[in-house]
Amino acid sequence: MENSTLFSTRLFIFFSLGLFLFTSCGKSSEQDQKENQEVNVYTFEIIDSVMVDYLGEVNWSAISQDGEHFLVSDWQKKDILLISSDGEILNSFNKTGDQPDAIGSSALSRPQFTKSNEWAIMGRKGISAFDYEGNQTRKASPDFPSNVSFIQADADNLLFIGEDKAIVHLMGRDEKMNYYINPEATQLELIDLKEGDFKGIITFPEESRFNNQDEIHDVMAIMPAMRVHKNKFYLAFKNDPKIYIYSLENLDTPTASITVNTDKFELKKGLDPSKADFGNIMIIPRDFSYGGIEQIFVQDEKIIIEYSSGLSESEFSDLEAENSDPNVLFSSVFQKNKKKYAVVDSEGNLTPLNFPDKAWRISFVDNQGAFWLAYNQEEELDYELIYKAKLVSQ
Repeated sequence: MENSTLFSTRLFIFFSLGLFLFTSCGKSSEQDQKENQEVNVYTFEIIDSVMVDYLGEVNWSAISQDGEHFLVSDWQKKDILLISSDGEILNSFNKTGDQPDAIGSSALSRPQFTKSNEWAIMGRKGISAFDYEGNQTRKASPDFPSNVSFIQADADNLLFIGEDKAIVHLMGRDEKMNYYINPEATQLELIDLKEGDFKGIITFPEESRFNNQDEIHDVMAIMPAMRVHKNKFYLAFKNDPKIYIYSLENLDTPTASITVNTDKFELKKGLDPSKADFGNIMIIPRDFSYGGIEQIFVQDEKIIIEYSSGLSESEFSDLEAENSDPNVLFSSVFQKNKKKYAVVDSEGNLTPLNFPDKAWRISFVDNQGAFWLAYNQEEELDYELIYKAKLVSQ
């Protein structure tokens, strides 16, 4: 199963998203409200960039709290680069394989900064932290065998909520199921790097369509989009058009939820648990053709999502009829089921967010609220590039 999912992952990687910041000084509340109502679309204005002399398929994964360092992943080589704010490669790490401090055969998350001079990454063996020289400093291991039924490269599935604790998505605690998800089980893990342990947290909220004992769904339908901002945890399960907001002080029940108002959001039907074939799992192009919330970013209580609306049965059937080669069909599905970006207000209404021609997704947001956008790679360069940008209204 892992080989087939890795094949799919190498073909298609889910990326995303951005943030929204709109402030004004010296204006009345009425003026602010009127101005906000007049905004029809948001876009980014590029204000700076960082260039690195490096060739490879890389993903800009994280920026340090002080803005002085970047973590960049080369998924083909399984290397992690530590880069200065001037674009100098300071160090290169490979923590896969059989070495004593290895995380397993491959990374299961983007690398993240934990504190000054330390970063961490997740693998089958759990979470491991390293200093800037590559020495292991801390680790936390799950008390269950981790199941890797689907690898979503570049997903923000490792989010630190302090120097010692993180929230992650790692399957395996519920040993009853692997690719399919138990509706009654906890869906995420709370990691404590200081104590070195894992704890299951967050079941499907009452409002979630996945909180249903009569049907089960696969991991591709529930793949979580997560974001930590200030003292809140924002969560969406991919094929459910809702955003759940928790207090970090109480992760048992959401304090609020937002239903995303889209004109179209194709839902994937669940299965009768008694009829599911747990021993015969196959990922097919149709799995990628449903609606989904892929990423969430938050700043000053403003939420942005990357999402797709999905393809109807007839739309998918038309693509299937045009493409007999499964590999070509995969590509056609992704081209047709395009990712979109929008600012979401408290009522779930969407304002479109567009990117400049040079960029195509947000890699991360720094502590000052600047957006770092990935280069769109349409023009092949002999160096790596990332843009710093600010959001503007149109």
